[in-house]
Amino acid sequence: MPEEFQVDMSIADESPSSQLYLIDFRLIFTPTLDIKPMQRLQNEVEARGNELLRTEGLTGIYKFLHDFVLTHKIAILRRQATAMVQGKWADVMLVTMMKRTLVLQYWVGRPGPKSWVEVGISRGNKNSNKPSTLALRWMKDAKEMKNVKIPFVCTVLP
Repeated sequence: MPEEFQVDMSIADESPSSQLYLIDFRLIFTPTLDIKPMQRLQNEVEARGNELLRTEGLTGIYKFLHDFVLTHKIAILRRQATAMVQGKWADVMLVTMMKRTLVLQYWVGRPGPKSWVEVGISRGNKNSNKPSTLALRWMKDAKEMKNVKIPFVCTVLP
């Protein structure tokens, strides 16, 4: 999957009914989080992936890995926002996570209603086979800004 991941799969024998097995997966975007121990995470993903291949096939493994990548990208954005708050933005921005949604509150010292931006996962549509995506929601003075087009590129930048 471009901008997301690569997988290596194999089958146990040459029978057309043989199960595919996830051998390896790689994140193919930058930056990625430095996860220690990475081998343990990889083993967990491969075990879950092989179970999904057995029960839900290629569609199941794709949805799982795609969701994993989206969550990973939000974690990267959180790390970058936290670095901003530890620098020049210390007095004007607050970074929090609510489940898998990154909330960036801005102008925190200003009196009145709060303003923030949320970056989360917008669930796909099963009927149209549309996958989940990263989505942005802007709340200004505690009111959602629905009629404003905000350019949002889901590619994580270094």
